[in-house]
Amino acid sequence: MAPKKLTAVDDEPAAAAPVRVMATRMGYIHNERKRKGDVFDVPANGVSQRWMEKVHASTATTVSNSLTALQRQLAELKSGALAPARSDADEVL
Repeated sequence: MAPKKLTAVDDEPAAAAPVRVMATRMGYIHNERKRKGDVFDVPANGVSQRWMEKVHASTATTVSNSLTALQRQLAELKSGALAPARSDADEVL
């Protein structure tokens, strides 16, 4: 009896189902920068506990670029939610 020929689909391992996550701080995945608050999909085996947390699958995906990140920071500064950064070298007189 001849051995069964495998098709290309049979040869590939089962791909992990994607999981929707939110970045808890800035990180990089697939050569893309993800900022805090971005929601995106990753393979189940690609979730990093360091900077990602799982969210419900119905959560809308969001990705911010540098312009939207700057606009968000400006809005936080104007509202008083984010204090301006001060270096240790700055002295208050």
